[in-house]
Amino acid sequence: MSGISVVHQNERGVLFLFGCLKGTKEPGIYWVPPLIAKMIQVDMILITITLPEQTVMTSDTVTINVTAVLSFSVVDPVASVVIVRDVLQATKQMSLAAMHTLLSQQKLAEVMDYQQQMNQELPVLITPQTLRWGVKVTMMDIKQIESPLMIPDVLTKNTTMKDGKQGICLSITDRTRNT
Repeated sequence: MSGISVVHQNERGVLFLFGCLKGTKEPGIYWVPPLIAKMIQVDMILITITLPEQTVMTSDTVTINVTAVLSFSVVDPVASVVIVRDVLQATKQMSLAAMHTLLSQQKLAEVMDYQQQMNQELPVLITPQTLRWGVKVTMMDIKQIESPLMIPDVLTKNTTMKDGKQGICLSITDRTRNT
């Protein structure tokens, strides 16, 4: 209960007096009267996390497992404290939802062929939502796409059959044999 609060270089302090927001504090040492004031330190440094594996069904009803990496930072410390309870969890859930929505609208071949383009689209889709609570998503990178089938690799190509119908051609590679 000393009342001394240190705001480090990579942080900003959000000060509350009698429960009311009084503003932010830059790095330095501050006197925060105990019992009547509270300062919450907000980390402003870039945060990078691996998102948990997600199962997504593509528009051509193929189930895939996707792993991604997310990078973001707090750009508005007040909003990150006042608007959302857990910045990390909210940003993570918003990113997973955007990734799930984007991938479920694509066919498997499109997901495989346009992965780099989707990596560029995802932060653009996510950031307008997360800026409400003071977070800017700088990168979301889909790292791994797997089919949960017993097939190690499934490469798809759209093909046109003799009768003009569209189909999917599967190319299967078995890496389990030692030949």
